[in-house]
Amino acid sequence: MATVDPTQIADWARNTGVLAMADAYDVDAAIYPQFCEVVGLDQLGDRPWGTRGTTITGVGEPKLWIEGNKADAETIGQGYTWYLAAKLYGSSMEIPFSIMQSENPLRRTENLVSHFVTQFGKRSLVAKDKRVAGVMQKGTLTAGSAEYFNNSYVDAADPAPTLIYDSLPFFDTLHTQKFGSNTFANHTVARALNSANLDTTYVTMTTTNAKDERNEDIVNEPDTLVVPSNLRGTARVLLESEHLPGSANNDIAIHNGRFNLIVNRYLTDDTDAWWLGAAGAGIRVVDSGIPEVTVTRDDTRHVIHINAAYRFGVTVTDWRPWYCCNKAAS
Repeated sequence: MATVDPTQIADWARNTGVLAMADAYDVDAAIYPQFCEVVGLDQLGDRPWGTRGTTITGVGEPKLWIEGNKADAETIGQGYTWYLAAKLYGSSMEIPFSIMQSENPLRRTENLVSHFVTQFGKRSLVAKDKRVAGVMQKGTLTAGSAEYFNNSYVDAADPAPTLIYDSLPFFDTLHTQKFGSNTFANHTVARALNSANLDTTYVTMTTTNAKDERNEDIVNEPDTLVVPSNLRGTARVLLESEHLPGSANNDIAIHNGRFNLIVNRYLTDDTDAWWLGAAGAGIRVVDSGIPEVTVTRDDTRHVIHINAAYRFGVTVTDWRPWYCCNKAAS
């Protein structure tokens, strides 16, 4: 019976794990990159465990500049501060040194490592999608959710660990301006998904809510409809029909091709809730990408550790690009 030493087993496990993860991790199958702004750890600077930013305001509409005179100066104001923690997620398995005395130790190691890493790679994509879905769902709760909104990290405590940057739920009826007195709503508890309600929500987002922190007009144009699996059929009829189903005069379906449809099977809290938003805006995800596979030896316990880990975090940088309908606040 052929035997191998722990170093050879460890090297074999490492190489096997890296290759298996590359095959298993298919980011194209994930939902969150389709509507979130995704950044890598390299964009966090020298603190890859978290960062923060501000809803800076300063440049308003261009004002008439009389030639020969000095242009009007803008006052830069620091708005609300949001926090984003790149939290560490991982798992491990152990391979005992005794495997080195077994029949075909390298083959057995390959099978064990491949199975563990493959499952971790696939499960990590599910976990990331569920994390973002949790932010969408728990974002309506008046009480908030520390599980999904606490973005504290090393040396930085999130001042609103259950809510978003303005100390309110992501989806609320009383969002305030940092340098203004107006309040805004991006949540309606009872508003079923139909053509009229979709249009009402669109109009609110593009007009009423299209104001920045100091009440300057901005472009706030939603392009994405996110629904749970139960609303897939309803949404497809709205977005893909040429004529409004059931209308007496065969009215034109005004939403045909208007929004991209994303069906998120992890939105299960309220199966008739729906979200209208702008893809790539308002929800920021920090993602280290393909999980890292590392191998360490424990000569005291006579085992080899196979570790798989990644960093991931979600935060709301702006509530305006998103609106939630037909979901309770408690």
